[in-house]
Amino acid sequence: MQWTTLMKKEMLQFWRNKQIIWVPLVMAILAVMDPITYYFLPEILELSGGLPEGAVFEIPELTANDSFLLGVESLNFMGVMLLLLISMGAIAAERKSGVAEMMYTKPIHPFSYMMSKWLALLIVAAVALFTALAFNWYYTNVLYGELAFFVMLKTFGFYMVWLMFIVAVAIFFNAFLSKPGLVFASAAGVIFVMNLIDTFLGHKLTYFPNRLTSHLEEMLYSQKVPGELYMTAGVILITVSVLLGGSTVIFKNKKI
Repeated sequence: MQWTTLMKKEMLQFWRNKQIIWVPLVMAILAVMDPITYYFLPEILELSGGLPEGAVFEIPELTANDSFLLGVESLNFMGVMLLLLISMGAIAAERKSGVAEMMYTKPIHPFSYMMSKWLALLIVAAVALFTALAFNWYYTNVLYGELAFFVMLKTFGFYMVWLMFIVAVAIFFNAFLSKPGLVFASAAGVIFVMNLIDTFLGHKLTYFPNRLTSHLEEMLYSQKVPGELYMTAGVILITVSVLLGGSTVIFKNKKI
């Protein structure tokens, strides 16, 4: 199929610029930084001179679920921003350099072109997320207690739905913006507004995309997948389909 050939080209590019290597490593560091820091916080305070005489600072004890969730929450901002950074030039950079113009001289369907970009970025995101969660799971088991590997796999599956949405948003803005910086700012702006909506209205919008992490938290503590998590994932997948379809139509009709 056309898009598979295009996707292979994209993956080769990710290998050449080593994003397939350094993005997972950065995500892994983000996912383990908070759990490890929290575990060694008493030693860190002691080395920094300790507390003033008479001061008492009690550090709440974390469970394995708490530790794992800390890592997941660390990805909600920095991990998403990192993904937007590697996505912002997916099409915009090619349009700016003139590479995208070549697409119109070849029998390549716009849908195949857009899907190849989205899927290639999604593969990088999947490798990065799995690496990050695997590191988080390992250190959680070492430092805080046992956490089932299957829990990590379920978290990976549902959180990937959220990353599918993040990449789709970036691809959508790539479809009509010619500057990577504008793509990043626009996509980050959308995520920021969505976070605000979730902060103030999340308790009423049960299936809002940003509620996914809250439902994941419920899954971790209840040991079962809540129906709200399935519904939220479904809403996100529908939104992703709309974004990709809209991206294709816009890209097809926009003059480079």
